[in-house]
Amino acid sequence: MVGGDSVRAIQSRLLSNSPEPSFEEIQRAHIDAQDRFEVKVEILRQMATLDPDGDWERRGARALDNPHTSTGEPSLDNLYNIKRSGPQWNESSII
Repeated sequence: MVGGDSVRAIQSRLLSNSPEPSFEEIQRAHIDAQDRFEVKVEILRQMATLDPDGDWERRGARALDNPHTSTGEPSLDNLYNIKRSGPQWNESSII
């Protein structure tokens, strides 16, 4: 668990709209969750160096959630965009 999030938690959110997911859906969600988690960790590490007093290692990943999606998870593309935008971000710009 990093930043208050984990692969399992992301996978659970991705499957939340599927009451009885198939094996393939579970596998796909797990791979997708791993990818999203890895990018979130990279973003949090960058943020921790820019803002060492922030709580990025404990709760920072939750700041990357997107309440406007059905699962609350930002797309992998959006996470990569956040990562690429790098140093100009701050906590309020990603919430």
